[in-house]
Amino acid sequence: MNNNINYLILIVFVIIIFIFIVIYYYKDKDNSSLSNNKIVKYNLPDYEIIENKSTDIKYIIFNINDTISNSVRITGGFSDNIQQYAISLIKDKNKNILDIGANLGTFTIPIAKYINSGMVYSFEVQKIIFIQLCSNIFLNKLTNVYPIHGLVCDKIINKFSNIILPDYKNNNNLGGYTVLDQKSDINSIEEKVRNIVIDDLNINNIGLIKIDIEGSEIYALKGMENTLKNNNYPPIIFECWNADFFKDKKIELFEYITNKLNYNITLINNADYVAIKNK
Repeated sequence: MNNNINYLILIVFVIIIFIFIVIYYYKDKDNSSLSNNKIVKYNLPDYEIIENKSTDIKYIIFNINDTISNSVRITGGFSDNIQQYAISLIKDKNKNILDIGANLGTFTIPIAKYINSGMVYSFEVQKIIFIQLCSNIFLNKLTNVYPIHGLVCDKIINKFSNIILPDYKNNNNLGGYTVLDQKSDINSIEEKVRNIVIDDLNINNIGLIKIDIEGSEIYALKGMENTLKNNNYPPIIFECWNADFFKDKKIELFEYITNKLNYNITLINNADYVAIKNK
């Protein structure tokens, strides 16, 4: 009798454990997949195509008063001095380039046209801007660009993050979009995006890294320590805000680059810097 009771208790216990496992599995599955992602209705502006005949580069841009769009509209590009500085650092045109925070491609596209057999890996977190990036890659007939949609971070806790999108029609600085300290309200539009750690991608033969992700640069760097080591510590061009509210985070970023990674930092201009590995 006692054996039967014990056996029954064991069966009930196993069933309960099984139910908990099933519930946990499907809960995790829903949180780590795009299968239940809601359809996002974007408020998008009209677009136009700008061609720079001197560089033979074309861009699809939004027809709005946005910083990058205005620059492309007026000059045919954006931050051309950074591109030229990057070109001066590329000693081997057959090496790969990382463009983390590619936006619509004003760095990716001219660099991809400059290098030979190397590949430009371009990362962009906003889906609409990522689609714009892909359109510009296609428009310029480039086959040596590998665009990647995702949030570059230091570690994977959850497979996906929810980000709040900007107002694409009325925002005058889409290039200044940041995922830091986002706060949602009743009018916020959220989007699910995959989290990416650079070390997980095992990219080799890297000659240069450019990072411009609006305050999240340190997280990208912490997630690529093995990549830096395995690629003999390539030069890094990065942006860092000079604003007072970012003072402590700037100190943290610079200390990490100089002390942890053993790079030397030099100002290029304004908020753009280059880090070169100390010999």
